[in-house]
Amino acid sequence: MTLKKALILFFLCAIVHSVGVSAITDLVTKFPDNSLQTTTNFFVKELNSLITAIRILLINYPDPRIVENMVMGFIKILIPIYIIAIIINGIYLLFVSISPEGRMRAKSMLLKLILSMILVSMSMDIYDILVGISYGLTYSVAGNAYIQTTLLPQELRIELIIFLIIALFITFHASIVIMIINLMILLMGALFPFTLFFYFFDLTKSIGATLLRYTFMAVFSPVIMALVLMVVTSTLNVYYFQTGYEEIASLLIILAGFILLIFAPLMMLGILQWIGGAIAGIGIYLAMAQPFRGAGLLGAGLTTVGGVAAGMGPGALMAAGASYAFGSAVSTRTRRR
Repeated sequence: MTLKKALILFFLCAIVHSVGVSAITDLVTKFPDNSLQTTTNFFVKELNSLITAIRILLINYPDPRIVENMVMGFIKILIPIYIIAIIINGIYLLFVSISPEGRMRAKSMLLKLILSMILVSMSMDIYDILVGISYGLTYSVAGNAYIQTTLLPQELRIELIIFLIIALFITFHASIVIMIINLMILLMGALFPFTLFFYFFDLTKSIGATLLRYTFMAVFSPVIMALVLMVVTSTLNVYYFQTGYEEIASLLIILAGFILLIFAPLMMLGILQWIGGAIAGIGIYLAMAQPFRGAGLLGAGLTTVGGVAAGMGPGALMAAGASYAFGSAVSTRTRRR
């Protein structure tokens, strides 16, 4: 035996003697549980950090006054257009229009022009008020969305780690969505004078309505996201005390809440109906065709989720059940042949 091997053996014996044989045996036998506990604690810590980051992002709105100089520049462009339009409308009202119907139309247009010009000139203040209302609502809700416990069920399972990984993935993307929303708050604030300008003219009213819808989506989406975050954190805080079906229900509520954080802006725009319809269509195909084992249940689940997102309500459950039953019947008959 070489000197190097002898020294290594000596140090190993010294470690075993100092720690104790029972401690070494306990460490080896409990290694799977310890590694599972360590891994779970790591993911829980990261999830807590991401939820805290989301709460901070929600309650720290960008100041709309950042784009004030840009807004004032746009207002300076629009005001001369209003003045020219008012002058032309006044000339038409005084010298051209003869019929009572034409004069009524000209008066109505004149009032719209004056009202629109006043609102456009105050667009920065109006937008600041909207953001202030949204911030107050968001802060009052998200300010209480804390993780008050880091406890986990004493019976650790690999399913819990898988759930935590999925939750981390979704929560990370939810934080990206919130950052995009914050950028949209500034963008829609800069475009708010044009939004009001387009909305008050019949030819461009559809453009103005679309811009106004995006404006309200950007400004008030954080309120919806704060409500969802509060539900998620409240469920997480009582998760340790759940067992059996209550534990499963809590996990589903938490996971659904994380998903809603991403889709909240789409819900306000109505785009979620299109996405839900596509998901339901894929689910119906899987439930009826059943191209692989387990596709029926997967398709029924997708049909339910997509149908609810598309606004079908309880009809989503009936569609899922019908498609699954039809697919199962066809599959059974095919196997008998």
